[in-house]
Amino acid sequence: MMSSPTDDLRVKDQPTRTPKSEPCARQSYVDCSFGFVKIPLESAGTRKLSKRSRQSSRGGIPFFSQKLKKYITLKTESHLEGDGLFVAMADPEVVHIWDQPSSVTYTCEDGREVAYTADALIEYKSGFKVLVETKPFAIAQRRNTELKLKHIAQFVPPEFANQISLFTEKSCPKWFVADARRVHEFSKNPDPEADDAVQSVITCLAGETTIGALVRETDLAGRGFRAAYRTVFRGEIRRLKAASLTRDSLVVKGGSIA
Repeated sequence: MMSSPTDDLRVKDQPTRTPKSEPCARQSYVDCSFGFVKIPLESAGTRKLSKRSRQSSRGGIPFFSQKLKKYITLKTESHLEGDGLFVAMADPEVVHIWDQPSSVTYTCEDGREVAYTADALIEYKSGFKVLVETKPFAIAQRRNTELKLKHIAQFVPPEFANQISLFTEKSCPKWFVADARRVHEFSKNPDPEADDAVQSVITCLAGETTIGALVRETDLAGRGFRAAYRTVFRGEIRRLKAASLTRDSLVVKGGSIA
């Protein structure tokens, strides 16, 4: 938790989103169960993204906000920033993400007032909110980013965010980032039949088994594998080894997604 905000703190509320005026194919998803294409709402980011450079990339990620009950678009400025968002989206406790949220005004040691904008504001079911700053590890070390964030944290009101965290390429194993990206892809098209089939097998599960064996019991091949993948990230079954999920991965009932 962070200290109380100062009197000169200025934080704006998240603006109301409006539907996109024209479809963007890369940010759409197809809901096969209803047979139509839905377009995510446009990003509510408050900071204009900088121009492209050799070290960066621009993109948009569709994310279903449990808070808004709608798909929204999360803008990213780098591959690493996308990694951080995919990891957050894979957490079943996350209900909402605001990309490029409203800025927080903090006072520097020399008395200057500076506006700080995080890369994302992540909100959990518990109501806990975390501002996330994304930086390559080497740059964060060179610029003493953690020390800077610790200073800024003193000016963040608790109703806006409870914590500021730094995300680097060392914050999460590469295999988990890859799995988080994959489960996002596997979650775009709902398949309640496959989910129910996997759940039925899990109910009777005693001891450990492999993802492949679990899928064979459903007789749903690829659909069963994708459903089993989603089940791991919901915490209904857990992997026994800290490694990317494959058909040979050993799993048991219940537990953490890590």
